[in-house]
Amino acid sequence: MRGDHASAPRPANDKPTLASILRDAGPDYRAAHKLPPQHLKAMRAIEICRTAALGGHLEACDDGCGFQRAAYHSCCNRHCPQCQTLNQVRWVEAIKDDLLPVPYFHVTFTIPSELRDLALRNQQVFYDLLFRAAADALIEVGREKLGAELGAVAVLHTWSQTLIDHPHIHMLVPGGGLSLNGDRWVPTHGPDYLLPVAKLRSRFRRKLLDALEEARNSEPCRLKFPGKIANLTWPLAWARLTQHLRKIDWVVNVQATEGDPVHVIEYLGRYVLRVAIDNSRIRSVKDGNVTFSYLDRDDHDKPKLMTLATDEFIRRFLCHVLPPGFTKIRYFGLLAPNGRHQRLARARELLGAVAPESAPDTPWHELICRRSGVDPRLCPNCRRGLMTPRAELEPTFNRGPPWR
Repeated sequence: MRGDHASAPRPANDKPTLASILRDAGPDYRAAHKLPPQHLKAMRAIEICRTAALGGHLEACDDGCGFQRAAYHSCCNRHCPQCQTLNQVRWVEAIKDDLLPVPYFHVTFTIPSELRDLALRNQQVFYDLLFRAAADALIEVGREKLGAELGAVAVLHTWSQTLIDHPHIHMLVPGGGLSLNGDRWVPTHGPDYLLPVAKLRSRFRRKLLDALEEARNSEPCRLKFPGKIANLTWPLAWARLTQHLRKIDWVVNVQATEGDPVHVIEYLGRYVLRVAIDNSRIRSVKDGNVTFSYLDRDDHDKPKLMTLATDEFIRRFLCHVLPPGFTKIRYFGLLAPNGRHQRLARARELLGAVAPESAPDTPWHELICRRSGVDPRLCPNCRRGLMTPRAELEPTFNRGPPWR
């Protein structure tokens, strides 16, 4: 994308959205800050999402009520809150085929607050190491305590409810795994117990700190160190910091999920393909400030409102724009891509489960209807007919070459 799109046509809905905030304040923010290409691309994609700039089609009711409307194309940027619902539903439908008839666990690995600055300035390297440290800790402890190869679907989240940087990994883990020689299924010691949490914590802590130390000592150094700590440069303070981090307890949470396997994957689906803030949480934009709702984790998840200056709101949002091509959903162990189908087939055989039949691709409107209970094609005027395309609407925005 190229050019400035603050003048992109605004949708008729007057409710403030992330797109409207970026359209109004984005040009000044871009002028005042030197932004990396992925931030510029995400901002400009969100600004013109579902506007005339991207084109679309004119659709009309097929029941003859005369109602017409313009349906504009989505930007398809993964950081856009308007473009993730259908992708999320499709992911949930696709991953259901991998579910096994066993209990499942939700495991969360969180880094200490002292490492957040380092993570923010080294997103590609740090988040890769975070994935690997969490997965290695789970797989290794599973082999030691169960004698089995566990599996995990892992999802990266980088934000808190107030949009500050808060990197952590969510995992969905089946309650058991294949024995190391593959001749039997090894269950966990109960539906409410996966692995010793203290062991997971210490292993995760050691894995990540060792990986960061290796990255720091590599030639050239793979990490950029931010500013100073206690008037010491980062290389001088690094030993002091890691010594402190090796002594404290890190946060690893293991929780048994409830419901049958289908409900379990829908539960994880709420964590997948989510962006830092949904439009429904934005309450008002007034006098250069943005007010949004959040759940206060320190006050029993009590709903509250937070008001930030618009520039600070945009800055916090952009902290969660991932590096280009970064994979935020990964699969490990039993569910690792290499040989996944063979291992799952063996697990089903040992569990006496039947493999799900492959189903044809479900049309998009059926997927949305399953989620919302309403056919998105239904005419909003007469509530009888279906909206059908009648004419193409050409885009008003010249996409040009992608940002480099």
